[in-house]
Amino acid sequence: MKSSIKAVALPKEHGAWGYVLEPFVLVLVVAFSLPGLYLMMAAFLFFLAHRPTSLVARPRNQTQNYLLSIGASLVYIVGGLLMLVLAFPLLSVKSMLLFGSGTVIMVGYLVFDIYKKKRSLIAEQVVPVALSLMALSVPALAGWPDNRLIAFFFLLLTRPVPTTFYIHTRLKLDKGVEYSANMVYFSHSIALAYAVVAAFNEWIPKSLILAVSILTIRAVRGISPFRKRQNVKQLGIMEFGYGILFVLITAAGYILKI
Repeated sequence: MKSSIKAVALPKEHGAWGYVLEPFVLVLVVAFSLPGLYLMMAAFLFFLAHRPTSLVARPRNQTQNYLLSIGASLVYIVGGLLMLVLAFPLLSVKSMLLFGSGTVIMVGYLVFDIYKKKRSLIAEQVVPVALSLMALSVPALAGWPDNRLIAFFFLLLTRPVPTTFYIHTRLKLDKGVEYSANMVYFSHSIALAYAVVAAFNEWIPKSLILAVSILTIRAVRGISPFRKRQNVKQLGIMEFGYGILFVLITAAGYILKI
C-alpha cells in the first residue's frame, strides 16, 4: 500500500525535486514574506499534483492506483488552493500576474506529461521558465523594481536550463547513443557570460559567477572521457547536491551583498 501511494503521489525523478525546490527556497531566503511563503507552498503542492493528475487522465486499468491518484490529486490541488486563499488578501497585482503566468505554463507541461512527452527537451525547458515566473512573484510582492526582477529571473534560469542540456547529453553519452555536446558548452557559456555581465553591472550578486562556474566545470568534466560512470539515480542525487550548492552560494551573495 505504501509503495502504491508513493508511486502515484511523488515524482520518481530525483532531479524534479531540485528543479522545484531550488528557486522556491532561494526566493524565500532573499525576499521572505508570509504571503510569499503561502505562494511557494501553493506552487509546490500544484507541482506535486501533476503526477497523480496525469495518471487520472490516462488510467492504466489499475483500480487501486486510479483511486489513489484521484485522492492524491485532490489533496494537492485543494491544499494549493487553500494556500492561495491565505495569500490572496496580501498579494499585489504584479505578483498575481507572475504566479498566474507560471501556473498556466505548468498546465501546458501537464499536457506533455499526459501524452508521455514530458522528457522531450522542449518540455523540460518549459518547466524552469514556469517555476521561475512563479518564484518571481515573491520578490515582486516584496516590492523589487522591474529591472531587478528581470535580472533575478535570468539568474534563476542559469541553473536549470544549461543543466537540462547537460543531463540529456550525459545520459546519451553513457548509453552509447549518438550525441552532440554543442548545446552543453553553448548554454553554460551563455549562463556564465550573463553572470559576469550582470554581476559587474550590479544587477545581481557576484557570487553567481562562482555558482555558475562550478556548474560549468561539472558539465565539462561530466561529458569528458574522465567522467565517473553513474546511473540515472546517482546522477539525479548528484544534481540535487549541485542545486543545494547553487542556492547556498547565490543566497549568500544576496545576504552578504557580495
